[in-house]
Amino acid sequence: DGRHGENVTQNVRTIGGVPLRLHGKGWPAVVEVRGEIFMPKKGFDALNERQRKAGEKLFANPRNAAAGSLRQLDPAVTAKRPLALFCYGVGEVAPQAMAQTHSANMAILARWGLPVSPELKVLQGLAACDGYFDDIGRRRAQLPYDIDGVVFKVDSIADQQSLGFVARAPRWAIARKFPAEQAVTRLTDIDIQVGRTGALTPVARLQPVTVGGKRLAIEYSLIDTRYLGTEIYVDNTQELGITVGTNRSAFSSRSYLRGGLNLLKGKDTTGVSLNLGFWF
Repeated sequence: DGRHGENVTQNVRTIGGVPLRLHGKGWPAVVEVRGEIFMPKKGFDALNERQRKAGEKLFANPRNAAAGSLRQLDPAVTAKRPLALFCYGVGEVAPQAMAQTHSANMAILARWGLPVSPELKVLQGLAACDGYFDDIGRRRAQLPYDIDGVVFKVDSIADQQSLGFVARAPRWAIARKFPAEQAVTRLTDIDIQVGRTGALTPVARLQPVTVGGKRLAIEYSLIDTRYLGTEIYVDNTQELGITVGTNRSAFSSRSYLRGGLNLLKGKDTTGVSLNLGFWF
């Protein structure tokens, strides 16, 4: 509800990389460890293969699969899902701070047996940050998990406290996103779906396309903006010059996560003509 979350402790205990007891010694009386649970690419593919063989619904992407796995009511179900964890920070620590820098805190968590990203680095200056971003971008497809950017943080805890927060975000950290991956596919048909109230909805169908390493079968609804307020109004496909078999669409990995698809008029892929909503 914004203040109290769901209790997923028993589910997290089933994740192989999460130690049930901290290693070493010298732990604070209170330490709040923050991290992100995710599903590696290979695990996601294996999970969907099991779903397919069992005749069950496939997961759309690793993010949705991880979230759904973590919120299972039965921990035994979560235990069968290939989840992993990376710790990225600490919250409350008492009676005294762990270390004077973020990187030192991460090293301490690693010594306690908590998983920390092997890509973590301490950099000096903007040029080094640019170089790191470019390097991760080149290796992005080879990483065993999906990412959409890099988070840069001020290392000094004292400086973090001095900089503080604005609204819901810290001044001492910023996320730099990668350009969205794009693929081009072809409009193959426009069907008319009849809803339970008799409403007719035109649905555009496209050839399957691979984006972000995933093969996607895409369809999207062409819906009147007067009713939803967010979609492009499509009254007559001829007025827009949409022709089955010739028009092509650019579909991006960021669109895949957040929504949005560009339809490109004609035979080339320059000049976006309109944005269309899509659903799976």
